[in-house]
Amino acid sequence: MRRGHKPATKTVTIVTFGLFMLFGLLLLSFVTQRPEIDPPKALNGVLDATGWDFASQGNVKLEGQWEFYHSQLLSPADFTQRNGDVKPSLTGYMPVPAQWESYPIPNSSPFGYGTFRLRVKMQKQQGTIFGIKQSIIRTAHRVFVNGQEIGSQGVPGRTMEETIPKNLPYTRFFAIQGDQADIIVQIANYEYSSGGFNQPLVLGVQKKIITEWGKSVTSELLIAIGFLLAGAYFLALYLMIRKERAWLYFGLIGIFGCIYLLTQGEKLINVLIPDIPYVWFTKLQCISGLCAQHFILVYAQATFPGICRKGLVRAILLFNFVLMGIVLFTPVVIFSQLQNLIFATGVSCILCMLYVMIVGAFRGLEGAIYMAIGAFSLLAIDSTNLLYILGYSIPVGVNPILLLLLICSQVLLLSKRFTNTYVKVEKLSEQLMAMDKLKDEFLANTSHELKTPLHGIVNIAQSLMEGAAGELNGKQEENMAIIVSAGRRMANLVNDILDLAKLKNDEIVLKRKLVELQPVVQVIFEMFRHLIGPKPLRFVSMLPESPLLVFADEDRLTQILYNLLGNALRFTAEGEIVISAVQKNGWLEISVRDTGIGIPEENWQLIFNSFEQTGSSVAREYGGTGLGLSITRRLVELHGGSIWVHSEVGVGSVFTFTLPVTAGRKEVREEQRNKWSGRETALIPAPLPAATQMHSDGFTVLVVDDDAANLQVLRNILSMERYNVIAVSNGEEALRQLEERGTIDLVITDLMMPGLSGIELCKRIREHYSLSELPVVMLTARNWQDDILAGFAAGVNDYLGKPVDAGEMKARIRTLVELKKSVQERIGSEIAFLQAQIKPHFLFNTLNTILAVSEKSLPEAQDLLAELGHYLRGSFDFENRQQRIPIRKELELVMSYLTIEKARFGERLKIIYEIDPTLNTLIPPLVIQPLVENAVRHGVTKKTEGGTVKVSVQSTAEHVVISVQDDGVGMDLKNRHAQPVERGAKAGVGLYNVERRLKAMYGCGLEINSTSGKGTSVTMRLRKEGLDAASNAGG
Repeated sequence: MRRGHKPATKTVTIVTFGLFMLFGLLLLSFVTQRPEIDPPKALNGVLDATGWDFASQGNVKLEGQWEFYHSQLLSPADFTQRNGDVKPSLTGYMPVPAQWESYPIPNSSPFGYGTFRLRVKMQKQQGTIFGIKQSIIRTAHRVFVNGQEIGSQGVPGRTMEETIPKNLPYTRFFAIQGDQADIIVQIANYEYSSGGFNQPLVLGVQKKIITEWGKSVTSELLIAIGFLLAGAYFLALYLMIRKERAWLYFGLIGIFGCIYLLTQGEKLINVLIPDIPYVWFTKLQCISGLCAQHFILVYAQATFPGICRKGLVRAILLFNFVLMGIVLFTPVVIFSQLQNLIFATGVSCILCMLYVMIVGAFRGLEGAIYMAIGAFSLLAIDSTNLLYILGYSIPVGVNPILLLLLICSQVLLLSKRFTNTYVKVEKLSEQLMAMDKLKDEFLANTSHELKTPLHGIVNIAQSLMEGAAGELNGKQEENMAIIVSAGRRMANLVNDILDLAKLKNDEIVLKRKLVELQPVVQVIFEMFRHLIGPKPLRFVSMLPESPLLVFADEDRLTQILYNLLGNALRFTAEGEIVISAVQKNGWLEISVRDTGIGIPEENWQLIFNSFEQTGSSVAREYGGTGLGLSITRRLVELHGGSIWVHSEVGVGSVFTFTLPVTAGRKEVREEQRNKWSGRETALIPAPLPAATQMHSDGFTVLVVDDDAANLQVLRNILSMERYNVIAVSNGEEALRQLEERGTIDLVITDLMMPGLSGIELCKRIREHYSLSELPVVMLTARNWQDDILAGFAAGVNDYLGKPVDAGEMKARIRTLVELKKSVQERIGSEIAFLQAQIKPHFLFNTLNTILAVSEKSLPEAQDLLAELGHYLRGSFDFENRQQRIPIRKELELVMSYLTIEKARFGERLKIIYEIDPTLNTLIPPLVIQPLVENAVRHGVTKKTEGGTVKVSVQSTAEHVVISVQDDGVGMDLKNRHAQPVERGAKAGVGLYNVERRLKAMYGCGLEINSTSGKGTSVTMRLRKEGLDAASNAGG
């Protein structure tokens, strides 16, 4: 990714940082190695420290010329002066530290044995505790001080067989009496390619030695832990997000770097894994270093791919693998001779990395500065390690600083990349969430927009098939049938897509309860019988008579059975569809068997996937989208059950699914016992307290439900509205009550009941009562189109969802009983007035609108029913047309009317109210509503795009100004009296009628302004004096 910095700026930054680092190293080296007083050096086997204060000036490295006795293993006793003893043969004075193969002796070799001796002169000591810190002596040795052995590693011998190699650092303490320390070191090496002192011994007082050792251990441990944590962190990130391979490689660098560090310096790995054989310890040291430098190069290549040539990278990596094989499968004496080659390979890896980083910085790639810092640090670390291996003294603190710099730079780089990735992912997540929300909104809006036209298409085509526009010939009827079928498939597809989206988003929450299977199956059979058409097909229930109870969501159980039966119906041309059930181990196995085309065995699992069918030819011939079985499987699994199929091609299929019989809880078992034992003795009809249940002036409502709790809820709600309630628990008892009582005004029945279902009960009622004579309201736990169609086909007036909302139920029942009452009581005396105000086509359109809305949203349908009730009450409540009413009642009538028309015309009708809320005066009834109705019917709705109706009621100093404006088609002012709001030729409360009444009562009429194509404004100005007088008279 390109950054905003210029390449030149990046180059300056890199060069400046490199120079700064080199300067810092030189400064640190100078400060560390150049103390104010140079420490003493050994000369000719003697180190004069008499002028050195160990307590204040610190430790002394025992560097310089030591006595060297080649091919001699001498003990302190060999240096004791005794008469007749043979004195050791001094080879010469050799420098320490140094590799003894470089000593100027004949036949010098890294292999062999010898003894070093150094006498340290110091100020006289009185039992002062001193210490010696040993770092690297290859590969076995013993250390004696003043005749006592104080430390050793391995066993030095005169032959390879006698020598046991070991090379671990240690610190030993001892007391010195007097002014001299005689130090003798035996060394033997037959394993490594270089022998002798690689690092000098350090002598000092106990406190100083412990301090130096502690600093060394602490710094190495902290850096190793840093490498380990960084490696583990990025390995964990990689395991979570496997696309970022750079995290894997850097994590491995951290792990192998940690191991390599633990094998260097104080060699702390020996604390974790004690007594590691020297050979394997050395192999581990080399292989961990080779692995670290291997992944350094791979990491650089993965971080900025394409910069370094792949051929060169592969060659270096291949050579690195060869070196690993040599180290692993050859003895130490062989691969230790390749240490310079190993170092050169490491430098090559680092140089490649440095090249990649510098080029990346020049190209402005993200994070190149951090990588360049890491490359410089690695180069410096490798250089210091080589110098250390070659015996040069490295300032304390240089490598820890370099390693810390390396770790920090790479952690910052990867963290920055991770942060950037996280930010990108977060932004993408936000975008995806927004898109997902838009998708859900799109699905909801699309379903809303599709359902209405689809239903319109289906209904219009259906009406044409039934002869609404005249008799159709055979071809026309066939085409109409195709349109109806396609429209219904599209509507089902919309519903399936919405259900699938909800299931995928875990938006479906099960409302589990005890559900009896038989009534559910009975209702579904009723729903499907009118869909069979001419097929010679039977629905058969093989369920036992005793109740089968499952602990499930009743709505979703119905959907499962509906999908399986619909699938069976689609692929079965003749025969039967059978439902059976058997209880096994706390589960109910429900099977749907058909005699259809069957399913090949290889497709038994495939058909439960979304948009999958048994083949394209089957899809073309039988239709469907392949979503039904997928939704069914998800719903069954949501209940904790499973579904499977067994089928034979040409014979039929059996779909079986399982549901829990009970939840296994005490309260569920108690509910089961209460419900089904209570059915034996429940309300037939239940005795009702006369004071609370019976009202002489109220309507009588018959409530039918097999659930005692639901019955009680309905009784309570209806009694509050002063309805007389008759509650029964089954359809047979409801029919008996209708025969015995002739004064029942409305029936409320549950859809699913044992025995006689709600649909069957409604069919029996319609054999004796019409829709207006006895309205029927159906209770259902779902709002399915097929439920509604089956219910309306049986003669249902309205639907109510369960659980019942009290306000909605009151509004719906109130509307139905008032409609019935209005039909019965007003048909004679108010027939002319009602014909003028309550147009049958308006009611028809309103009810159709309410029914259409109820399919989508019961709360909206409830509101429309309430508004229809307000409108009807406002229209009926006029015993005397000359009486005054509060202006708010007239406005409530107007708002109810406009709300209904708004639901009918949708976006084509826009409404604006500008009403002074402080007005509280009396006006004649029906002076505003006709103007509004005229504006809607003859104004805005005459335009294809619709328009806006504005109702304004304002108060001035002398008048109440009422105005109704529209931007419709306009009107001919010469014929304004010919625009009455009436049906047919009968006169009603049109503009002429309103104007005539206003002139008679107040002496002023209507102010009408209209422009053809632009709209109409009708205004009345009522003097407040006249209104006040009217108010007083009305009071």
